[in-house]
Amino acid sequence: MLPTVIGEELGEAVDAESRVDPPELDERIGELTYDVGEPHIRLVDNSFGASGTAVTACPVSAKEFGGGCYRDERVRTNGHEEHLVSLDTQPCVECGTCAVVADTEWEHPAGGKGVDFDQG
Repeated sequence: MLPTVIGEELGEAVDAESRVDPPELDERIGELTYDVGEPHIRLVDNSFGASGTAVTACPVSAKEFGGGCYRDERVRTNGHEEHLVSLDTQPCVECGTCAVVADTEWEHPAGGKGVDFDQG
């Protein structure tokens, strides 16, 4: 564990155990407050080729979590199938990952909106 390694580097052994039982991701996200107005993220190119990395890179888009912000979608129209990415900004934790890995326009929500990080 990192505290043990840091303590050893500093010459002070750490022998205590953490008794913190952190809540699961869905519990933590359920406690957040969101921007319900104009979304702070917009997919510029929702093709899987341009923005598909967000499906796996976004920390709340894990399949085990139920989809999160970015979802891998296959849409059939008139016999033609497209591989797309859909976006739901409500579970967003504003980490900025999608601004790096997907073709998005991302900005911080307006003052007083977005995620309210009460505990850091």
